[in-house]
Amino acid sequence: MAMNESFKTETYRDTHDKITHAGNFIILPLAYLRIMSLEEAVMLATLMNIAIMEEGRDRFMEPDWFKCSSAFLKKRLELTERESRNYLSKLEKKGYIERKMFGNPAKRFIRINRSRVEDGI
Repeated sequence: MAMNESFKTETYRDTHDKITHAGNFIILPLAYLRIMSLEEAVMLATLMNIAIMEEGRDRFMEPDWFKCSSAFLKKRLELTERESRNYLSKLEKKGYIERKMFGNPAKRFIRINRSRVEDGI
């Protein structure tokens, strides 16, 4: 079985760089696991990555708010719409995020309460 030529690498570092630059990872601070479940921590880390990469920015929204659709979360985390709503609701109840609908048709926007996250860890 031949190795895919586009993914053939020389060193561990090369492999690491190819995987991380392809967006196939999230940074999950272990401190999150002290204040929330693993699923919530993965969701929050994913939202942080979206915010950092500005994938969901909208020029009409206030600073710090970003668009985050169920379809995007399904693609990124392989969650159903119900699962993503459930984890987002838990994060919102704990004060780690805020959600609001904006636009026509309405789209979901999220803002991470960074000070609340920092206080928790």
